[in-house]
Amino acid sequence: MKSRWVRLGAMPTHPAPDDFCVPVLADRILLAENGARLALVADLPPGLALLPAGAWLGRPLWTTEVTEPVDGFAAYDWAQCLSGLEPERLEPVARAMRMAEFRRTRRFCGGCAAEMVDAPGLPARRCPACDQFEWASPVAAALVVVWRRAGDRREALLVRHTYQHQDTWALVGGLLDPAETVEQTARREVGEEVGLEVGELTYVGSEHWGLNGPNMLLSVFTAEVLDPLAEPRVDGGRSPRRGSSRSTRCRRTGSPTTRSPAGCSSPSKIIATSEKLPPGAQRKASTSQKLHGSWGCAG
Repeated sequence: MKSRWVRLGAMPTHPAPDDFCVPVLADRILLAENGARLALVADLPPGLALLPAGAWLGRPLWTTEVTEPVDGFAAYDWAQCLSGLEPERLEPVARAMRMAEFRRTRRFCGGCAAEMVDAPGLPARRCPACDQFEWASPVAAALVVVWRRAGDRREALLVRHTYQHQDTWALVGGLLDPAETVEQTARREVGEEVGLEVGELTYVGSEHWGLNGPNMLLSVFTAEVLDPLAEPRVDGGRSPRRGSSRSTRCRRTGSPTTRSPAGCSSPSKIIATSEKLPPGAQRKASTSQKLHGSWGCAG
């Protein structure tokens, strides 16, 4: 399939009035006609500094930072983008948000403190003093669909964090540590978050953004727990802390407990992919939970 994106090096030097542009106001993006469509360069006040962000649907895409609301535009934070925008519009929004945030937070070199400049044709910034490069690469994370056998059924594990996105059930997972592979991260996170060990990891696929922002690359695995009688323990049995999780059951016949924002694959969709179930299969959390949660059937 041909990509809708082009490298920044193929961008024109100057924006045209009918080019796409995604203005960013702090941590929110602005959409024209009170949220009905992506803005064009002609929709924006003159004099803004436009940053190239690639191309979308064959037309150049730009982003710019504004310091105050613009009449006729609606502001969306990332959570609202995920829940309110269809995936086609979410792609340029995510890219533009990331490029604007990257430019704002990479103003100065971490090595010599000189002011950095944009690297022509690249999603990067360069220090003119020491030539250090900073790339707008995503943060890598691993997610795991953890299964166990329960008689003639299989059970999958979902968790819910206690410090953010508290109304969303998710898969076990977390960020890579230095010098880790994604497989090592997957195993470590299962042990740290729910105190379980898993067997062979099978790669399912990837997601190019997450609930926390557009700067994520999520690698998804599925694995069987080694001890089918083991119950998940909050933070692997350690005392609860800021990043602690709760866990619950997940089954094929159910309700919206595993629902995620429209822009993200829900745990239900990922579990269906990992099990090769029909895409429309539904799941729900069991009502019989222990203090720290438990498993649930998926068969």
